[in-house]
Amino acid sequence: MPDGSRVVLVTGAASGMGLVTSRRFLDSGDRVVAWDLDADGLKRAWEGACPERVLTATVDVAEPEATDAGIEQVLARFGRLDVVVNNAALHGAGWTDSCLALPPERWRRLVDVNVLGVINVARSAADALSAVAGVLINISSMTAYGHGPSSGYAVTKAAVNGLTTSLAEELGKRGVRVLGLAPGFVATHTVLDGMAPDRPAAIMRLQSLPTWGEPDDIAGITYFLASPAARMIVGQTVVADVGVTRRP
Repeated sequence: MPDGSRVVLVTGAASGMGLVTSRRFLDSGDRVVAWDLDADGLKRAWEGACPERVLTATVDVAEPEATDAGIEQVLARFGRLDVVVNNAALHGAGWTDSCLALPPERWRRLVDVNVLGVINVARSAADALSAVAGVLINISSMTAYGHGPSSGYAVTKAAVNGLTTSLAEELGKRGVRVLGLAPGFVATHTVLDGMAPDRPAAIMRLQSLPTWGEPDDIAGITYFLASPAARMIVGQTVVADVGVTRRP
């Protein structure tokens, strides 16, 4: 389906990259479905949005019943689903403890949202995406490649890369194009709040260019990856990190 007339679901769309990415699609004429667990944040972010073009829903992607119900709501409202951006994730302060320091109950929640959440959304949306030869984009991170401190968060993003590879094979047989996007340092409030004061400068020194990543950068790349112009990119996770992961 041509750009500007699609139905696009973005999870984690109440703030940060998810919100900016959702608005990028909306501004281009697409209809947007914005999911987040933060009901108040969704209301603030999307208050006044046209209901004919925007559907918001409070959905916990860790709950398969919730993602099933959410997709049913999308189809009831718009009748189709063309693009899914699996962006929802627990990150920032409190979720970047080292692997052995992260308590078991927080490990479970981290995996439930960051890994199983991707599976739940993909499973719930698979039939709708297959019906229109749609696109599924999983948001990863440069930390999946070992660039960042050892953490449960990094482990979950490495798992997301593996899911992208596997789902590209499984859903590709049904006409769905699956790929990933791994941002580097993106200066959102959540990211900055979860970092030590000297960490941004340290990351900058690792980059090839002395420039901050912004949510608009990731939104633009995501929009491109969802477009027919990127139709040959399948099963890969595109790294957008200003060159950090060029290092061995």
